[in-house]
Amino acid sequence: MKILALTLALLSVAGVFALAAFQPSLLRSAEADVLIVPAAAKTPRTAKGAEPAPPEPLPAIAYDGAPSFMQRFDAPLEEKAWYLADFVYRSETQRAGWSKDHIVLTGSEMVLKLTREPKEFQPYTGAEISRTNRYHYGRYEVVMRAARGSGLVSSFFTHTDEHQRPTDHHNEIDFEFLGYDTTMVQLNFYSKEGNMQGHLVDLPYDAADHYQLYTFEWMPDQIDWYVGDQHVLRATEASTGLRIPHLPSRLMMNLWSGSERQYDWHGRPTFESGSTSRYLCVSYQAPGDAGSPQCSDWFVADVPPLGIAG
Repeated sequence: MKILALTLALLSVAGVFALAAFQPSLLRSAEADVLIVPAAAKTPRTAKGAEPAPPEPLPAIAYDGAPSFMQRFDAPLEEKAWYLADFVYRSETQRAGWSKDHIVLTGSEMVLKLTREPKEFQPYTGAEISRTNRYHYGRYEVVMRAARGSGLVSSFFTHTDEHQRPTDHHNEIDFEFLGYDTTMVQLNFYSKEGNMQGHLVDLPYDAADHYQLYTFEWMPDQIDWYVGDQHVLRATEASTGLRIPHLPSRLMMNLWSGSERQYDWHGRPTFESGSTSRYLCVSYQAPGDAGSPQCSDWFVADVPPLGIAG
């Protein structure tokens, strides 16, 4: 059991290094066309008020990952399916030790908490939870509210690297909310050749005040991100100059703050102790498994649609 706990701890550390090591050049507007290949005609980047068609069922393709699942956080966790991080490690970029006590199931939602309480040699105590299986191509959904406060990072992402499997290299796909301005969300991916750089999408609401559905569809040749049912970005090898991530990865969520090296990215850490991000549901749908339940089957947002400039 000690070997298993150490292995899981090392895997969770790898996920944080992936987040904490990045100081992107942030792209805030729709002018970042070098990163975008327009979506298919029925889901274009459209003018404000347009209604993109909902995503089509994913085709059946060869993939090497765990099966579809949905976890609603008003229900008990499938204990063997989740790892709740509870350790501390030294890092030049990440300043939070993990505590499983900072992951709270209220009966209606899951709450991740970050406090200014030191955990051993780290100044803050944060929260990270991840699936124990590895997932591959498919549709990933989360219903969440971001944490508000400069210096905070709320996340939903897939991740692997050589710390998880010796033959792996860094693959990652992200939704990240920077707490100094929660009226935007950052999208990104990493592959062996580098990262796409952060693409910021402006939101017509405050993501710290409202639950919303966030989705990415990961396929061998492209990644599509959605806010609600609106398509906001497509990344391909041609548009980024990078290979699309292709390795089965862990599905993760965390709340953390970084060192001075991260201040230019996530802001100086002036957040209130006890800040929280909140989650209602997370789901994964494998390619060809159109009948599996998803968060989008039941969630209805109370926010206005995005206005995506063409």
